Amino acid sequence: MKQKLIYAVRIPFIVCVILAAALLLRLYHLDKFDLWFDELGTNFYSFQNIEILKEYHEAKTSSLMIEKMKNDPHSFLYYIVVYFYSMFFGNGLALRGMSVIFSMLSLGVFYGLSRLFFDRRASIYALCIMALSSFQIWYAQEARAYAMASFLSLAFIYVITQALKTDKWCWWALFPLAGFISVLTNYLSVLLLLASGFALIFKEYRQRAGKWLSASCVTFFLVFLFAFIMREQYSFVARDFWLIPPDRLTLLYTWGVFLVGYTGTLIQYQISLVLYFMLFLYGVYSCFRVNKADAVTIFLYLFFSYVVIYCVSKFFVPIYLNRQLFIFAPFYYLFIAKGIEGIQNKRLRFIALCCAFGLMVPPLFNYYRGKLFLHPSVPRANILVGTVPKKNYRSLLEYINREFKQGDVFAVADVQAYNIFLEQRNEYHGVPDSISEEKILFLFYPQQLPVFSQRYIGMNGRLMDNIPESEGQEVHSLDISGYDRSKIEKLDFDKKPFKRLWLLTASWEIDSSAIALHAGEVKRYMMKNYETVLLKDEDGVYLDLYSFPEKEKNE
Repeated sequence: MKQKLIYAVRIPFIVCVILAAALLLRLYHLDKFDLWFDELGTNFYSFQNIEILKEYHEAKTSSLMIEKMKNDPHSFLYYIVVYFYSMFFGNGLALRGMSVIFSMLSLGVFYGLSRLFFDRRASIYALCIMALSSFQIWYAQEARAYAMASFLSLAFIYVITQALKTDKWCWWALFPLAGFISVLTNYLSVLLLLASGFALIFKEYRQRAGKWLSASCVTFFLVFLFAFIMREQYSFVARDFWLIPPDRLTLLYTWGVFLVGYTGTLIQYQISLVLYFMLFLYGVYSCFRVNKADAVTIFLYLFFSYVVIYCVSKFFVPIYLNRQLFIFAPFYYLFIAKGIEGIQNKRLRFIALCCAFGLMVPPLFNYYRGKLFLHPSVPRANILVGTVPKKNYRSLLEYINREFKQGDVFAVADVQAYNIFLEQRNEYHGVPDSISEEKILFLFYPQQLPVFSQRYIGMNGRLMDNIPESEGQEVHSLDISGYDRSKIEKLDFDKKPFKRLWLLTASWEIDSSAIALHAGEVKRYMMKNYETVLLKDEDGVYLDLYSFPEKEKNE
């Protein structure tokens, strides 16, 4: 009796210690880096930014948000939560706090879900893996929807599992609501709903088929009410998005990213692929021996979604991103944990534990240092798939606002710089003589500007088609200060009342190796034709200042 009491107290204590450690890992260096491109996109939906835009454009909150959502490939419920969260807790870096909250909630639900399938030991192993994975910590510290989507998708699966196992009406009643909220936060969670239906092939669940089908139909009906936004988003992804179909290396290294994240060395990825996949296979085997239905169900939550996303990306619309697979990674952790727990020899189990958790520690140190490695034998794009180094650029924004003078004009030449400009405008809105009160230009060569950039900037309709082909290799400008993005002009500073031009550009990497082609061409044009006064850079963000001496001399 006394041993049972000690055991009953010890398990909750261990869980609390793991959660406390996970919280510390998620709070450590939370504000070390400035918001990156996607996070700046999230900041658009903050209450503070929307209020500024309402003043600029004399538009309603709902219309501003809906128009922006149509040119955003992500599910939109997260952005609504961002709007209300920022009312009370602020915007900018404060938005990362929301991801920390949802990441911690994910860990709690994940442990509860694992207890529906496994015993306490395997569940604790699984919780440790998810708490320590730098892949999980990366998105726990990023102002994007992934942590919220993980929490809601795990909660949805928890509800489905309880409904199938207990057949209680309360869980079936929660099913459509949980599914609806989960799908509106991440559209790919609909694959989890479809995968759950395979559980009905097992005898113990067949009598629930009618309830499962009814609840699923209600879920799809609720989601369908928002089809008007989804159609526009699908059009954006299908025609204008930057993704390409994944290759075999990308598919392979995804399994390493799930545990090691983006900050491992090549040898760490290769070891992780062998070690974790062996534990995964043994976990599938061990689970199958205990409960076939549970083993098949968890396996399909992971691999059905993985295969569908790959096939859609390969043959229809590219949607394959490691971060889009974030909501499926916990099911991989479950089998790895079961594989460790299933080792009968205590010494071998201890060695497996040390190897499994020890391999995740070095990439975690690299993560906090902001270190992404080059891999000569494997293109880094195959591992990172659209993930870029974290950066700091705040000092450049402060410098611009401090040195900006009357007669100056500010310009950007790529979508990264455009998002940084929006951050700058919010930061200094209402400040006397601020750049945010002046005209802002987007400079580009029409024949070089990608369709993704055109749509992201908000160029209306077929505006680019109206530019004569003979002018396609000349620099043009678009005034992005206002809501109307319909007037494109050929760049001619002789006819403009500007004495100096500040140009902001950005590279996806820390150096200039990944600066957008069209932005690089604009920089070369400015250096060739005007006097360069200043060149400053910070972490791959570049600030140039050019003057027009002939105009100053004439004046």
